[in-house]
Amino acid sequence: MTGPYDAAVFSGTFLIAEFVRIGAITSLYCLAILGWGDLVWRAFAESESDFLDYIVTRLVIGCFGLYAAFMFLSAGGFLDRRLVAFTLAVGVVLGLFRLRVFAKKLSETFRKTLHWSFEQRLLFGFVFVLAALQVACGFTPLTFYDAQVYQLLAPVQFLSGGGLVHIPWNVYSNAPMALQLTLGMSWIADATGNTFKLLMTLFGCLMLLAAARIGGEFGLRAALVAALFVATYPEFWIHQTFGVVDLAVASFSIFGAIWWVEALRLQSWNRVLRAGVAFGFVVASRYQGVVLVAWMLLGVLVNECLRNHKIVRRALLKSVVAGAVIVVMVGPWLIGNYSHFGNPVFPLLHEWLGGAEWSADQAVRLQAEVMGASLLEIPAPQIVMAPVNALLMLPSNGLFGLGLLLGSLIVSWAGGGNIRIYAVLGLGGLIIWGLIHPIPGVQLLRFNAATLVLLLACTGALLGSDRFQEWKGVYVAATLALGSLLIAIVTLNGVVPVWQTLTSATARNRFWQANVPSWQVLAFANEKLDPARHKILLIGETRALWLRIPFLAPSSFNGPQLYDIFAANADAKAWAGRLHQLGITHILISSSEWQRLADGYGYFRLADEHLSRFRAWISRLPVLFDDHRGNLLISLS
Repeated sequence: MTGPYDAAVFSGTFLIAEFVRIGAITSLYCLAILGWGDLVWRAFAESESDFLDYIVTRLVIGCFGLYAAFMFLSAGGFLDRRLVAFTLAVGVVLGLFRLRVFAKKLSETFRKTLHWSFEQRLLFGFVFVLAALQVACGFTPLTFYDAQVYQLLAPVQFLSGGGLVHIPWNVYSNAPMALQLTLGMSWIADATGNTFKLLMTLFGCLMLLAAARIGGEFGLRAALVAALFVATYPEFWIHQTFGVVDLAVASFSIFGAIWWVEALRLQSWNRVLRAGVAFGFVVASRYQGVVLVAWMLLGVLVNECLRNHKIVRRALLKSVVAGAVIVVMVGPWLIGNYSHFGNPVFPLLHEWLGGAEWSADQAVRLQAEVMGASLLEIPAPQIVMAPVNALLMLPSNGLFGLGLLLGSLIVSWAGGGNIRIYAVLGLGGLIIWGLIHPIPGVQLLRFNAATLVLLLACTGALLGSDRFQEWKGVYVAATLALGSLLIAIVTLNGVVPVWQTLTSATARNRFWQANVPSWQVLAFANEKLDPARHKILLIGETRALWLRIPFLAPSSFNGPQLYDIFAANADAKAWAGRLHQLGITHILISSSEWQRLADGYGYFRLADEHLSRFRAWISRLPVLFDDHRGNLLISLS
């Protein structure tokens, strides 16, 4: 028995063919983005100064074009496979018409490398190889929990429902997901989700270009070292392998900051729009993105107004326009939440704005899980270190650590040109997020990824600059980068068996199965049940991405909704009545996941007597499938 993912790599299918398929679909999707981006941006007269700006602009604006198209389809309830495919096909055709121009600009850029020194070509080659390896890691199977539970699951449900439909009892799915929606429509061509994952990895690689753009303020060698530092940061390798959205969002954040600086210094409206779109994707893809976006907008605005008092009024006007673009992009998600819950930023601010399907206790649990303890709840020594905690995590920081703090401080004090403002933005973001999220952890690194890239870029640029040449700054940088790369490889291999999943179909399949506990039950349900007549309630299992039958899959924080169905003061007949009202015909139970979520999140934790009654009722129902690993599919009829 095979499921929607493992069927692609099971016996009879060459693994290389799977990689070619994923790569081809991803390439066409990128071409569609570039095609739409070129069409939209050619309406503006201003041209980009170099190939890097040319390509990144078209990727960002192309994503905006697709996002706007998908939102337009959603508003009319027409977000279906055929119209999405048509939209993407138009983009591919537009991209093909401009492919010769893209290729010509790329060729001209590579020809320039022939005039570089041996050291510069060596650095470039090293960065290029590292980027290629990160992309290769992106070909590992989709196992990232967040993608299976909401980041890809939500766009797939939107596709099934024709628009931004409400996904009951999944609090994660109520966050804004602009970039997830834009790239998640790749599901129409690849139901394994690997194209979505690889697209996230590719957009995460834009961090290297952003770092090079910042480092370029100190020269070519500095730009390459800045990119090298970002390419060897250990934690980023894990995120790139999983296809985490936060690195793609970080890339948009930094290019937004770059364009915002240029917009105010050059008084360019085109750059205002680019910055607004980039920042709009950040805020419309994660609630937490508003923190750094607000800091970057305000920090750059204050800095430029202090440098040139004559631009204050024009700068404020540009700020209003950039803010308006951001509001327009995040607006559909806020409106949707308000219509469903009466709270535009659900599940946030529950104590003031409330929200259905939610309670004060759930809000506290979510806050503790995502943000951890507040600054006033931790001991004094931790409060002192909180502003720089993101740099103290090992092995996440590799050999960089507090060196990033020192390097950025030097750049902010003695750096020239535009790079000083990026160091200030990095240091400010580090402190702000350290105070908001004072307990170090993976969430802090994900939410603060853009800040880390800024610090890495500024420190790398400093070591690669001419002023550090006589101190052998490049050799120091190479040593730090090599050591951190080794740490990254060892750490990554301890989390994901990359080599095995890229060379063995069996190992690849087993790794996926190990990360989807109920895969056999999901496969059975997809094969035997009728989507038109059946609906499944999932208990324990939250990874419903692979299920093609209508379902209710309460998230780890939505256990109280399950408790309302199976209330302790009601009998089995009342339970069955509530399930019937919800249209439930089957129940999927994953015992191991139920226990894990109950221990970690208080999910559907029942008293002994209540649990005994529930089990007795379940035991009387017909079992359609049992994988003998604690995962069952039960019929209510």
